[in-house]
Amino acid sequence: MGTRTRRSLCPVELERRRLEAADLFEQGVRQSKVAQVLGVTPQAVSLWRRA
Repeated sequence: MGTRTRRSLCPVELERRRLEAADLFEQGVRQSKVAQVLGVTPQAVSLWRRA
């Protein structure tokens, strides 16, 4: 599974991905696993979680 860049996704898809990350956080999924599941970097997940 490759990491998809922001440029390849529309704003709606970017928001959907962030909301999916939020749902995974609520379920207690670790940041590294969220990154893997969503195909993003751990740094991106860390920023989302702080926000």
